Amino acid sequence: MNILNFPKADECINQALVISKKLGHHEQVQTFLMNLGSSYGERREFEKASAIFQQAVDLNRSIHSENNSNERTALSLSKLGDNYIELEDYNHETNLLKESLNMYREVYSEEIDHPDIETILNVLGVTYIDWGKPETSIKYLQQAVKMARSFHGDDNQSVASNLYNLCIPYLKLGNHDATRHNGQEALNIYHQISPEHDHVTKLHEMLNLDD
Repeated sequence: MNILNFPKADECINQALVISKKLGHHEQVQTFLMNLGSSYGERREFEKASAIFQQAVDLNRSIHSENNSNERTALSLSKLGDNYIELEDYNHETNLLKESLNMYREVYSEEIDHPDIETILNVLGVTYIDWGKPETSIKYLQQAVKMARSFHGDDNQSVASNLYNLCIPYLKLGNHDATRHNGQEALNIYHQISPEHDHVTKLHEMLNLDD
């Protein structure tokens, strides 16, 4: 979204929000709240974005009170959690993402390997890196790698990205063997599908380690 269009976009979203509320179109209200929250997030107004995403979460829970595990609530929880990344509120963020993860797992009970689940596993892994908890990060990133492979195959950028992220906590723990193993796998994939990717240079730096 172009930043020059934000005021007009907000005006349009708010008008649509008012109309949808009057008509009782709750799912449309939730969609407009998500769009408005994303708009504030893109402008780095994270406190406002969090408040709006929380409204979306609360609305979804009221709509789906008889079925708390549903895709729309899981999505709004993950968006709210993502927003707390920027506020560096890691405890709040990880709790929301875990709730979203558990909900997605219930929603996709017959399809456990799903891109939405893989995305949250990856975000959780990266968050725990930033939080200074590399051991916990590894647990989530290993699951993300396995899941990405299950529905993308081995030679896919999502797999390579997860492997790259997995190198970081191993490097922080001084486990050079694991860093090299995962880094070389990621590098092999990038060389095949995206040799100019930013991660390629960083992986070469990681793999040039002193024992």
